[in-house]
Amino acid sequence: MSDQEENGSAKKKLKVLIGGFAGGFATQLIIPLQNSLTSHRFGAIFTTDYWLLGAVFGLIGLVVVWLLSENDVKKAVLLGLSLPSLVANYGAAIHSTAPHQNDISAPFEMKGGTGLPLGVVPFVGVTAFAQGTPSPVAFSKGPSRSIEANIDGQLFSYTMELLDDQGNVVGSAIEADPSKSLLVAQPLPENVAQVRFTAGSATLVKKLQPKDGFTVDVTLSGDGFQRKFGFAQAFGKPPAVVPAELRAEAHLRPKAPTGLQGWIYVGHQQNGSWDPEHTVEGQNPPAVGETLQIVFAANVRDAARSKNRPLGIVSVFQQVKFLQVQNGNGIIWGQIAVQ
Repeated sequence: MSDQEENGSAKKKLKVLIGGFAGGFATQLIIPLQNSLTSHRFGAIFTTDYWLLGAVFGLIGLVVVWLLSENDVKKAVLLGLSLPSLVANYGAAIHSTAPHQNDISAPFEMKGGTGLPLGVVPFVGVTAFAQGTPSPVAFSKGPSRSIEANIDGQLFSYTMELLDDQGNVVGSAIEADPSKSLLVAQPLPENVAQVRFTAGSATLVKKLQPKDGFTVDVTLSGDGFQRKFGFAQAFGKPPAVVPAELRAEAHLRPKAPTGLQGWIYVGHQQNGSWDPEHTVEGQNPPAVGETLQIVFAANVRDAARSKNRPLGIVSVFQQVKFLQVQNGNGIIWGQIAVQ
């Protein structure tokens, strides 16, 4: 073989190997492309490890082409796509077939467009009505002051940190994942004066004015959302949605006074699992005479499924005693007395 033929053969082999690498690397573009085709709402950002994994997939494609002694560039690209793509899509298949706790639906009693049962405090735009003005020292068992944070609009994961007036962190940071809980609550030590929220590269510090007998109710929202692709997204996990900016509104809400009686939405239980907005602790429906702690703030009403204005709002960490329990097809309401 002449030098010219050897050079031609080497160049062809190099092209084939490059084709295998390109095919493997292109696997990383499959999931972003799928997301782009299904929704045009968000842009995308890519982490370094996402591209490093793409390089690994490219090397896998290159090795596959080399081991099979492939000589056709087009076939090399397809081979490069095949194995790493199989790995990535197999991970996606596992994720998509896994059970999702939040898929449970129930014929909730609705108010406006909030999409939440009347027994649960909606996320935004609803005033907390109270019967008169409860004494700030009449709160029930539990911390005298606390904070509850929820998201208005597009859901996203975030970190919440309590700060003193000098900006020092008080206690441990809370990692909030809306796929697990739609509401984050925390007792407020007396030296807490601010709260810091972080989501992706966006950070917001909100000053607070907590008082004994009140809950600081914070509504968090974001703007300029983007999809974030990292290592896990190569194996089928949906990309995280992160905001470019954060906004927060906070107001004081009186805790339900001790002795207040009424009905609260407990939750919807199906196949032994609660919906994300169930309001009291425990895996089982409450029993008459049982005293339980509130885990999701709830409106107190004059009757189950009542359309009348709430008598008050019972906050997370407060305790209630169940006087009656109604269970209709797994949708549970309870008559309670605040302890």
